[in-house]
Amino acid sequence: MTIEKLIEKAREFEKKNERITWKPHDFPEDMSESSTLEELISEGDSMYDALEEAINLISDLADELEYKIAVED
Repeated sequence: MTIEKLIEKAREFEKKNERITWKPHDFPEDMSESSTLEELISEGDSMYDALEEAINLISDLADELEYKIAVED
């Protein structure tokens, strides 16, 4: 993956995950306990996916930088 593509993916990631919430986006007053738990689990899954994507992106950026440094030396 090129440096330009990595930077583009990093910027997209920043925009997509600018704000991470620890509660459901829509929390109706009459939401049952089971649906509340399902919504919280769904939010947790989304945060896990974002973290996994961030880790992979950071790894790719580090690999690209290490390669660039090795080639320039």
